Amino acid sequence: MRGERGQSRAILEHLQTKGSITSMEAFSLYGATRISSIIFSLRKNYDIETLMCETTNRYGEDTRYGKFIYKGVLNE
Repeated sequence: MRGERGQSRAILEHLQTKGSITSMEAFSLYGATRISSIIFSLRKNYDIETLMCETTNRYGEDTRYGKFIYKGVLNE
């Protein structure tokens, strides 16, 4: 089982290699249920943009979710 630090590392590596991640991907791949907290921490050193996406859920209702997009390392 990964701790939050391990999840943060895994999510950062995912962002760097794949370019983006959603909360569903973070949960299914890394067991991360607090993706917004992890992204908040990562934003101290990395440029990560949030793109709001829309979809229809299994009940036919419109819903939105965030897709986090890696832009690079912040300039110091």
